[in-house]
Amino acid sequence: GTISPCLSYYISLNNDSYNSIADKIGLDDWKQLNRIEFNTRFYGVLTARALLQKGTIVKIPTKLCSKWKLNKLVDNHVEEVKTLATCSKCLKKEQPDDPDAILLCDGCDLEIHTSCAGLTSVPDGDWLCENCLEIMEARRRSLTADCPKVDGGNTRSLEAQLPPLPQLSSE
Repeated sequence: GTISPCLSYYISLNNDSYNSIADKIGLDDWKQLNRIEFNTRFYGVLTARALLQKGTIVKIPTKLCSKWKLNKLVDNHVEEVKTLATCSKCLKKEQPDDPDAILLCDGCDLEIHTSCAGLTSVPDGDWLCENCLEIMEARRRSLTADCPKVDGGNTRSLEAQLPPLPQLSSE
């Protein structure tokens, strides 16, 4: 998997688990991932070995992780693109003196001007584009529906068919 450039999210590969993610990011206890409201809101409480689909976005407790391991997982290509951002809606390149800042989605790294996203200013904290919000809501709904339960019914399986994350070109 990779870490988003803001170091706040882990984007999983096929068959990542909370246990394997914790190991990759230098987190002492995988259960810390279940204590983050973002994760439990969208995925419920998971076990250490529950498998996540490719592209699942997991918020990570950055302050508790190994900075060295996080930096090794950052997608450096995304960092390069960020410096030469192109708005995905109006297709204009980012300009240093432009008062209309480019936002970077914390889920998929979509680049969009603040005004093109329908905002008047850069929001505080994490920001997710409309596509990522729709995916998160669909995943939340699928996990609260009649999904098969595992571990005696305490947690829900992520084996339900979930929509894929949008693919962005880096051109």
